[in-house]
Amino acid sequence: MDTVFTPEQIHYQLLHCVTLTQRSIQKSASMETVSRTCRQLAADIFSHSYTPSPYTRFAVTDPKLREIYAPAFRDRLAQNWLVYHLTPFVERVLIDDTYANRRGRGVLAAVYRAQTFMRRPGNGYYLQLDVQNFFNSIPHSALLRQCDTLMTRYMSSHPLRTQIRDILEKSIRYAAPANTFTISGDRLLLDSIPAHKTLLAAGPDRGLPLGSASSQMLAGLFMAPPSTII
Repeated sequence: MDTVFTPEQIHYQLLHCVTLTQRSIQKSASMETVSRTCRQLAADIFSHSYTPSPYTRFAVTDPKLREIYAPAFRDRLAQNWLVYHLTPFVERVLIDDTYANRRGRGVLAAVYRAQTFMRRPGNGYYLQLDVQNFFNSIPHSALLRQCDTLMTRYMSSHPLRTQIRDILEKSIRYAAPANTFTISGDRLLLDSIPAHKTLLAAGPDRGLPLGSASSQMLAGLFMAPPSTII
């Protein structure tokens, strides 16, 4: 690509990302100043001076007890901007039977797919399993190497390659447990989460915060077979 991007073009992309974020109290409260927020964020992204803000930490019980780290609205926009640029290339390396966090897929589609296999002659069993403490166990350095391989293969001439790589590293390596601004919701519920299930217990250079748009995409990429990326 020979296109040279400007902060103003990133600003327009971020305004589009506003439409991609889900409804929230933060979003509603930020709408009056959203253009100004996007313009400043665009300048920070363009100049490589973007720094994530503290997260809000709370617990949910649907479908099971989990620890959630919610980014500030500005950081949600930065993560959605990252996902916006990376998703077309991440999609190229995911196997067909990856259903999590993909447009047109999801749990129901995965169930239908499993039923299709089960109806075939001779298929009388299936295996249901889980990767133990998956998000908290993802190593940052290995994930970044995987991202670098993906970007080298598909994005070597992308006009925003260095900005995307900068946001990637800052989002992945950000120490969310050490930068929690508030603890909202049911504190007793939060305290009932086993210590080994918390992001804080993951230690340095490991773990992605549940609640970030980029975490969902990057977790899917991390599970992709290396042979599909190289």
